[in-house]
Amino acid sequence: MPEKVEQEFAAWELAFFRILKVISSLLLRFMESATVIAIILILIKVGGVVKEKIYGPTGEQKVKKQQ
Repeated sequence: MPEKVEQEFAAWELAFFRILKVISSLLLRFMESATVIAIILILIKVGGVVKEKIYGPTGEQKVKKQQ
């Protein structure tokens, strides 16, 4: 039984490292597009922070009460 578990673990480990290798090669090949995607994600995050400052966490626009 332990041998079977070891073999299964080794198979999963091999598959995991193959997937990592494919992902890293794709990232190296498309570094420019990965940089563009990262910039877009950063802009979306900044936009979300600005939106939260304007509308608040609940999504309702903050209204200055006139007294």
